[in-house]
Amino acid sequence: MNQRKLLDDRTAYILRIALILVMAVFMCALAYKNYSIWDDELFTLTAIDGSWTHLWEVIVADLVHPPLHYVLLKGFVDLFSTGHLGTVVLAKLFSVFWVVLLMILGSRILAKRYGQRTALVFVLLLSGNMIVGYSVEIRMYSLASCATALAYLYANELVNEPVRKNWLPLTFWTVIGIYTNYFAAFALVFLWLVLLGWCWKQKRIKAWFCYAMACVILYLPWVITVLTNYGSITDYDPGLTVKRIIQFFAFPFSSHNEAVSLCLIAFTVLLIGMILVRTKKTEFFWAFLLNPVWVGILCILSSFLFHKFITGRYLLPGWAAFWAGLAIGTSYLKKTWFIPVLAVIDLLSCICIYQTEAADRKATRDLLAYTEAHQPMLAERSIYNLIHYLKPEAELIENGDPDAAGKRFVYYWSDLYTQLSESDIIVSFPLSVHEICVFEK
Repeated sequence: MNQRKLLDDRTAYILRIALILVMAVFMCALAYKNYSIWDDELFTLTAIDGSWTHLWEVIVADLVHPPLHYVLLKGFVDLFSTGHLGTVVLAKLFSVFWVVLLMILGSRILAKRYGQRTALVFVLLLSGNMIVGYSVEIRMYSLASCATALAYLYANELVNEPVRKNWLPLTFWTVIGIYTNYFAAFALVFLWLVLLGWCWKQKRIKAWFCYAMACVILYLPWVITVLTNYGSITDYDPGLTVKRIIQFFAFPFSSHNEAVSLCLIAFTVLLIGMILVRTKKTEFFWAFLLNPVWVGILCILSSFLFHKFITGRYLLPGWAAFWAGLAIGTSYLKKTWFIPVLAVIDLLSCICIYQTEAADRKATRDLLAYTEAHQPMLAERSIYNLIHYLKPEAELIENGDPDAAGKRFVYYWSDLYTQLSESDIIVSFPLSVHEICVFEK
């Protein structure tokens, strides 16, 4: 039996390493020469495109997110970048790095305590959802997801082995998370509240207080900065409906294909049910699983009481920790049939994600080629900003209201060159629907 287990562990270890390598190559392929960027990504790129003083002024004026991601990204890009096109690809690879790091470090932590099979399941759970899809977003979500999940994993280590070597990395990744994304901070506050209850029972409240105060003190400079420069907060959604709330919680399961996403949701619910039936040791397991619900409720309450900013990507850091907890839960299951099922779902998800990214990439290439053939070009604001960043030498005229210019036509990439007339035009580029829109003047 021990020899059988050794062989199973060795197989799981080889599969885990192979899967991490495959996913790293896959995400790098998504990033390679992918100039498809949207407004929020463009904000990041323009923020780091200048001096360090400029970067700080932009971050403080915006206050939408803490500064760590921008600072690290600017330092990385300044070392290697050559021009705006190179910056786009490097910035996407920077985001990929944090997802790969989470796969490596997170699975290593789980392998030591729960075995190689649980570590493999963790990598599989990370490989078929929007954490991979957002790995090429030039935003802070990859870093926030990495920091949040690792903080939860070290908290789990602490519960099993309450020593300093677990308190220190827990505190480190907590500080990284709260300095990266406010919604990661919400998930981490939930974690520390759960830890407070555990420390109270275990009579370790002094240790909890010391490390919690360290996090608070280290975060004070940014809190003071926010309070000193606080301004208006943008409303990101016009209304809050039941459908919108369902989409909000379902977003992290998305792979740009509704059927595949529904399969992942159903599989996840089934897996949770199997785990709960199998074991009663679920006290800290619930901390992992409930943190996205905690963050989501805070967003919904805020949308009712203060400002509307409910959007699914805000839950990504919490969902990364959710997948880690679900992997821990599978360590209580004896049967392994769910592993190949999960692998199939991952494969389908990655195919859908790649198709979406490929469509965006092609649309961007067509748009840049179009600007070379038609200059000067009248462009609405978002496409004007995009082309102006990617091709600063292009002759563009900004038009703030393209719909007022006349009739709207939609040209997919294959029809772009054959159907456009020689008349003056306005071009729009809604990446979310993968089309180039042309307005006749």
